[in-house]
Amino acid sequence: MYIKQVIIEGFTSYKDQIIAEPFSPKINCIVGANGSGKSNLFKAIRFVLNDAFAGAGSEERQKLLHEGAGHAVLSAYVEVVFDNGDNRFPLDRSEVRLRRTIGLNKDEFTIDRKRVTKAEVMNLLESAGFSRANPYYVVQQGKIQEMARMTPAQRLELLKEVGGTKVYEERRRDSIKIMDETEGRRLQIEEYVTSIEEKLNELNAERAELEAYQALDKQQRGIEYALLDRELTAARQELAQVEEDRSKLQAETAEARESMQDAQAELAEKESAIAEARAQQTAYTKQKKALSTERQAALQAKAKAEADVAEAQAAQESAEYTCKCAQQELQRLQEEVATTQQQLDAAKQQLQQRTAAEKDIANQLEDAKAQLQVLTNKQGRSSQFTSQAERDKHLKQHLGRLREAAKGQQEQLQQLQQQEADLNTAFTDLAAELGDKNQHLAQLNQDIAAAEESWYQAKAARNAAQDMRKEAWRELDELNEQHKKLEAEFDRAYDAWQKSVPRDVLEGLLATETLRRQHQLTGVAGCLVDLMDVPEQLVAAADVVAGNQLFQVVVDTDEVGMQLVKLLQKAGRGRVTFMPLNRLRVPDVAYPKQFGRDAEPLYKHLRTEEKYIKAVQQVFGRFVVCKDRKVMEAVGASGAPVDAITLDGDVLRRKGTISGGYINTARSKILTHKKYKTLEAQLQQLKQRKQEVEMRIEQADQEILRFSGDFAAADEKKKSVRHQLAQAKAAIHATQTDTRQLNAQLQDCIGQQDKASSQLEELERQIKTAEAELKSDMNAGVSATERRQLADLQPAIEDLQQQLSQAKKIRNQVQSQVTKLETRLNTNLLKRVDELNAASSNNELPGGGRSADLTTLEEDLERAEVALSDVEGRLQALEAKSDEVAAQISGLTSRCQALRDAAAAGSAAAAEEGRAVAALDSRQAQLQARCDDLSRKIRDLGSLSAEVFEKYQNKGPRVSCSVL
Repeated sequence: MYIKQVIIEGFTSYKDQIIAEPFSPKINCIVGANGSGKSNLFKAIRFVLNDAFAGAGSEERQKLLHEGAGHAVLSAYVEVVFDNGDNRFPLDRSEVRLRRTIGLNKDEFTIDRKRVTKAEVMNLLESAGFSRANPYYVVQQGKIQEMARMTPAQRLELLKEVGGTKVYEERRRDSIKIMDETEGRRLQIEEYVTSIEEKLNELNAERAELEAYQALDKQQRGIEYALLDRELTAARQELAQVEEDRSKLQAETAEARESMQDAQAELAEKESAIAEARAQQTAYTKQKKALSTERQAALQAKAKAEADVAEAQAAQESAEYTCKCAQQELQRLQEEVATTQQQLDAAKQQLQQRTAAEKDIANQLEDAKAQLQVLTNKQGRSSQFTSQAERDKHLKQHLGRLREAAKGQQEQLQQLQQQEADLNTAFTDLAAELGDKNQHLAQLNQDIAAAEESWYQAKAARNAAQDMRKEAWRELDELNEQHKKLEAEFDRAYDAWQKSVPRDVLEGLLATETLRRQHQLTGVAGCLVDLMDVPEQLVAAADVVAGNQLFQVVVDTDEVGMQLVKLLQKAGRGRVTFMPLNRLRVPDVAYPKQFGRDAEPLYKHLRTEEKYIKAVQQVFGRFVVCKDRKVMEAVGASGAPVDAITLDGDVLRRKGTISGGYINTARSKILTHKKYKTLEAQLQQLKQRKQEVEMRIEQADQEILRFSGDFAAADEKKKSVRHQLAQAKAAIHATQTDTRQLNAQLQDCIGQQDKASSQLEELERQIKTAEAELKSDMNAGVSATERRQLADLQPAIEDLQQQLSQAKKIRNQVQSQVTKLETRLNTNLLKRVDELNAASSNNELPGGGRSADLTTLEEDLERAEVALSDVEGRLQALEAKSDEVAAQISGLTSRCQALRDAAAAGSAAAAEEGRAVAALDSRQAQLQARCDDLSRKIRDLGSLSAEVFEKYQNKGPRVSCSVL
């Protein structure tokens, strides 16, 4: 064994924790500068290994603590680690850690981090060879030099101390002192024996006289004892009879008083029930008044809803009729538009044909006129111009003017073509825009359907949440009413339970439960009565057997019990008996088996969990429950080591004593406790249900708030979508109008193009004619053929002019018809169709919202009818409850009167029986005083042998008095 390591903290010069390097099992040398702590290291080892500092005062302890800058050190410790490889320490460990902690007031010792006492540490060191008789296993600084300077005598004493012989000299001195004290006590004993022998000689001299006196005194006391015993026996017999009469009368009185008390208790209970019933009836009256007001409001709401529905239905019927007429008119207009459109298309086609025919005739006429002009010009050029050069100059000027006109006409035609292209592009764009707007309109129709659905869903959800809240409020009112009744019943049961438990035990039980919750203790099972289920037929027996043991607290271990005991003592509250399951030792009882099921162990009929059987056996294990009193007496006669009890509570103890009598099960501790616990559990369940309903109400409020927000958002969205729908329809109508206007502009542009093309063609013919004339010879005359042509052209031109006039007339008629049809179609028919469609889109006709409003009003009416029906149902139920409570009050009043009469009769009977008991008490007191006096006289006679008592027992009083 050797010191393996030293750990120091806060000791002398070592403030912080210092862990020395592991030492060698051989020789270790510690070197260092002055003040580095070498001496303090050895001082720390001595601090642990001997008690040199055990008696140090506060100042000396303070010196052992580190003093320096920083926070003051309040405690320090030194830990020495030993290598126990050779088992010098009687511990089954290869390494032993011994720590000593010093403070300003006390020291603490630990072995392997386990707290121990100083004596245990010293014994451990003694076992390892660190003897207090030889403190030189640590050689202090300067001791070697001191030994070198000693005298031989001092050195001898030192060697004796080192060798351990000094302790034997101390033991020798103690032994000599004990021998001297023993010799003195021996001399005192010899003197005492001598005095006793002298006294004994004196007593022997007086013995003869005393024996003669004792013989006569014995005879006298025998006679007196016989006389007194005979008188005492008679008095006791009379006293027993009086006690029997008194017990019977007391039992009758107790039964009468208990019946009276039961009647009074029942009377108080009934009066309390009457008060509760009247309070409940008052509450019912208030509720009926509130429900009547609510019913009146529901009737008004229903009447208003019916009026709104009737008005909406009338408006709906009117709107439906208007809608029907409008739809019929729209259908007629659409048919008329189709017919007119067909007529317009046919007229336009005819107009095109007539225009083409007119154009063809006009072209022929122009050609004829041009040819006539050429021939005429050719015929008259010679007279008009003097030379061909003059003619050519004139023609060239004319040709230039024609070409300029043709060029201007060409530019105009190109502009008209560009305008037609632009109009076609705009028309295409408008068609595409119209298609997009129609798609947007379809999407808006879907959106408004979705908005309507969301609106209905939000409204239905809000109404459902409101209905749920109303139902929850009604349920909460019912639960509050039940809670009030149950709480009153619980208070009565709690008062009865408190009366059945001793006050100090009750206070202890309540304190135990409070401490268990505060300290979060586990392993506390509860009262014994809570851990078992007693059949109804065994309640009386179990009550008699257990008594207040029913309220003993079962715990898992004795440690839990001791912890609770300390807490109770610290709190100073009540008294509790704990039953630690790990300490219960149930004796093995030999139950009688010859009685079969007529007499069985009581605990086997009490239902409990397996781990609590010991606790039940501890209280009920020595009892057998018997079918009747006869079986109980047979069990007692069998000599079985058990106590027997009947179902009525009569008990036969093993020693032969019988107890029992009338037991009022209404005051049963078990039933009272069971009723209290049952009502407590029901009250807790009711509170939980109330909390659940309150949470449902809070949740319904939140849902109503959320659904109301959703309903408002859906309503706003519905209005927004309807507004967008109206705007979209108006935009489509405007686009359709623009399309028709653009189409008219396009047709006008095409007409202008046709006119410009005709004029351009005419100019081109004139240019060609002028060019042809320019190329001809002015001096050449008109040929015969040309003269014939010239003669034929005039009648042909007149004929063509008549045909052209007729064609224009027909074309104008057709044009007038087309204009009339277009005016009818665009100005009258399509405008009316647009007005009807616009009215439909703006909800002026049914289908845009009126039926939805009617549905909403009908739903409101249905809700009002349901609410009215619900209120009337609740009112009827409340009236039924009120009638029931009134009947209950009447019955309770009759019962209270009967109980008052019974209590009065019981009180009179109890008073009469009380007077009889008082007379018996007086006689009993007299007889008891006589018995006590005779018993005192017999005791004064002293002890007598049976021979003397029997000698005078059978003699008559006169003979005994004569002898006396």
